[in-house]
Amino acid sequence: MLPIRSISIIGTGNAAFQIGRNLNRSGLLIAEVWGRDHQVALLLADELQAKVTNPEDFTGDLIFLCVSDDAIETSSSMLASKIPVIHCSGSKPLSALNNSGTKGVFYPLQTMSKTREIDFAEVPILVEADSKELLESLKCLGTMISNKVFEVNSENRSHYHVSAVMVNNFINHLIYLSQEELRKNKLDLSLLKPLILETIEKAFDLDPYQAQTGPARRGDQKVIEEHSTKLSGHTKEIYDAFSRSILSTYHDQL
Repeated sequence: MLPIRSISIIGTGNAAFQIGRNLNRSGLLIAEVWGRDHQVALLLADELQAKVTNPEDFTGDLIFLCVSDDAIETSSSMLASKIPVIHCSGSKPLSALNNSGTKGVFYPLQTMSKTREIDFAEVPILVEADSKELLESLKCLGTMISNKVFEVNSENRSHYHVSAVMVNNFINHLIYLSQEELRKNKLDLSLLKPLILETIEKAFDLDPYQAQTGPARRGDQKVIEEHSTKLSGHTKEIYDAFSRSILSTYHDQL
């Protein structure tokens, strides 16, 4: 197992802040950070008690590449040192890294924003590496901040990622569209919060298939058409598409 006493971070986005905070709280030394936005890099370095340093001068035992998916290949190819490099993307394979040394993946399966505190204790950490030594080090690193660390290859991680997009990004967008519909009528989104939370809990307590309710699940075309006439634009298209999907899923039970 490769000893990881300190790390260096490239990037100043949401992942850099959240991963950096959690590793720092666990007692790991964040040696240095670097980012294209120097002012944000200074803010991150100050929070993590690190310094802002060019990547060619990094001294950490591991480089966390917390950049956008499109920048992973180019950014990693510019790293000439033999320090192991890992990316934190759910959708990009291990092979996206072009550094000359060993490489790996450390992907927290969670939505992240700079302004929200996230305790990683129950966040699944999906790890992968091109060497057994680095893989064991990443597992050990993961257990410093999470109780759920899993070895997952690039192909399976991509399936987790696309599913994560649907349950996170798509659901959030549906909440936004609901909010906009309510605002048009000067109504309050907060009244839907208990419903939203119960929907999520019920899906895991029962099973998403068993937990489905609503007019499309009942095959109530009259209510579906009434709802659809109240909507317009993309919101109407999405409502109609979801209704068709639910009707198709349960058509043999209607």
